[in-house]
Amino acid sequence: MPFDAAPLDAVSQALLRAANAVERGHCKNALWLGGTPEAPERVCLMGAINLAICEDAAGGPSWGILGCHVLNRLQVASGKCLWDLVDWNNAPETKGEEVAALMRRAAVEV
Repeated sequence: MPFDAAPLDAVSQALLRAANAVERGHCKNALWLGGTPEAPERVCLMGAINLAICEDAAGGPSWGILGCHVLNRLQVASGKCLWDLVDWNNAPETKGEEVAALMRRAAVEV
């Protein structure tokens, strides 16, 4: 399998960091709002993932294998493809607590 190189604990840690970012502030239709890209006030699902993965890479963009694992885990936990996850995040009825809960569930469902 091509994605076996990333340790799963790194994926869980990234998902938990992303969940924490969403819990600090959630937004829709933008990767981040307020603050700076390195310290945003609010993030969407994809913005939180990007922030968590960049934190793992000591501030530099580093999607690679880790990003693929994170997105795969979210897709499996939700039963949605990537674009449906983005649409779900942006839907008026979706709350930040739901987005963070999905990320936390994906972190423990291996």
